[in-house]
Amino acid sequence: MSYSSQPNACSDAKTFKKWIYVVFLAFVRILTSEKVLLLMGNCGPHSADLNDSFEQVTILSLPPNCTSRFQPMKMGVIATLKMKYKSRLL
Repeated sequence: MSYSSQPNACSDAKTFKKWIYVVFLAFVRILTSEKVLLLMGNCGPHSADLNDSFEQVTILSLPPNCTSRFQPMKMGVIATLKMKYKSRLL
C-alpha cells in the first residue's frame, strides 16, 4: 500500500502523477489484462500533464462545471451510503 501526504492536505499534480504511475497502473496490470477506463473529475491535480499513452488505460476527464448529476460519485454511491448510514443509526 502506498501513502502520500501534503502539508495542506490537498493533492497536487506531482502526487497525482505518482499515484497514476506507481499505484493505479500497477494495480490495473495485476488485476486485468483488459482495457480500463479511468473517469476523473476536473479538479486541479487531475489536469496533470499526462501525455503518455497507456496501452491498457484510457483516461477521460469530466467537462468543467458539469453538474452533480454527471459526477460519478453522486450518481447513487453517496446517496446509497447516506441511506444505509441513516438506517443503521435509527
